[in-house]
Amino acid sequence: MSEKQLFAKFQTEDILVEQGRLLFAVLYAFTLSGYRVFLHDSLNRERLGRCGKLVPEMQGVTMTQTPPSNPEDCIYLFDKEDHSLAKLNWRKKVQVRDDLFSSYCSKSPMIMPYAMHPRQTSPQPDQRLEQLRAQNRKMRIFFSGDTKDYGRNRIQHPAPKLPRLEIVNTLRENMAEDVILVQDAATRDGLRKEGAAYAKRCVIT
Repeated sequence: MSEKQLFAKFQTEDILVEQGRLLFAVLYAFTLSGYRVFLHDSLNRERLGRCGKLVPEMQGVTMTQTPPSNPEDCIYLFDKEDHSLAKLNWRKKVQVRDDLFSSYCSKSPMIMPYAMHPRQTSPQPDQRLEQLRAQNRKMRIFFSGDTKDYGRNRIQHPAPKLPRLEIVNTLRENMAEDVILVQDAATRDGLRKEGAAYAKRCVIT
């Protein structure tokens, strides 16, 4: 086998949640690991979403209508297994499931960390990282996102996780002097002013 290859076919649209961010993250991880990815063109392109639409143009990804002629050299990646493909002699078969809240009673799945947004990882991530790291840091951002409906612990595998809201509130209570909570545009804009008293403080947006 001259190169690492992966053939992916998804039969449900679960992989397209979050504007196709999950689809991008999974295939991007394989391309970064040196795989040549062949993605079966079975997904509705109108529903790929903002992130999913980046996948066909991703370096290392080729859209295809047919399975590979050399399945023994390929990993078969799927959500719901295609019966016509199941009988082929694949190098390995990997099922992807977007069900983080399941109990996994008798299974030991490999959990993929929630990936960074494609804006942060492509294109030319190395060059952008160098530019960002060279800048003078004015604040430390611990968290930027939503806390609505994140007050209950839903994730139990491989161990219970603290709810997002509880983590944020704990920081605010115990690090009050070192934390700035941004909840409106005026506070956000004030942080950006040159010389503002936010240096070395943790910003929660």
